[in-house]
Amino acid sequence: PTDAIDARMEPSKSLREAVAAMAGPGAELRYEEAPRQAMQRPMPKDCWAVNACARPAGHWGDSEWYDLQLERRLPLVGPMLNEVVCALPPLGNGRVCDVGCGTGRCAVEIRKAYLRCTLCLLDADKDRVETAKNRVAEPVEVIVEPFVVGAPSLPGAPYDCVTLVLALRHSTRPAPHYAERLGLPLHTGTVEESYRAALTTIFCSLRPGGTLLIGDQVAAGHPSVYNQCKLLEDCGFEHVDIAWRDRDFFVIGAAAPA
Repeated sequence: PTDAIDARMEPSKSLREAVAAMAGPGAELRYEEAPRQAMQRPMPKDCWAVNACARPAGHWGDSEWYDLQLERRLPLVGPMLNEVVCALPPLGNGRVCDVGCGTGRCAVEIRKAYLRCTLCLLDADKDRVETAKNRVAEPVEVIVEPFVVGAPSLPGAPYDCVTLVLALRHSTRPAPHYAERLGLPLHTGTVEESYRAALTTIFCSLRPGGTLLIGDQVAAGHPSVYNQCKLLEDCGFEHVDIAWRDRDFFVIGAAAPA
């Protein structure tokens, strides 16, 4: 007789002795890896149970689901937004471009603090921009275009301030499914080259003395917070510093030369 034991866990001495006793004299004991059975059938992509799975699973392409779930899935987004707004200089009647505005979470918080500035909502996702427009008080400009990394400047430039909240990382390396749905270009060079090109585009989009605020999450394969600060300086920004950090979330501030 032959007994098969799952080789993923080495059988203990007592287990081997018990199996040998049951098998009888002269039995050959062979340990083989048992086939793993699927715990459950594959779920459809629109199934509710996706909500019970850990990130990155989720209906991230749906603007209403995204808006509902963002801070639930990423609890530090709320504090990060607050720190972005608190790091801004007085905006007065200036023009602020919220790059990759999504559903308008950052723009809404800026509007609460600064009532007179013009908020320019820039995003390639028409549904998310529409949601943002409906929740942000005037004056507002809407630009349904992608942030083209390496372009001479942002659409609608120049600006007094540019914010990128959870946008720079996704702009330099958009997820393939997102890029396909919105017709975004997939960048070919290194990640550092893409960051440098993106930051140069923003630098050329600011008026003299203009402000850049980046709120994002550290991710594998992307520049560290320190290296992002160095890239900003390499691109010509001044007064580069980390305004806030909590675990893998951070806010960086920088200014164009006056």
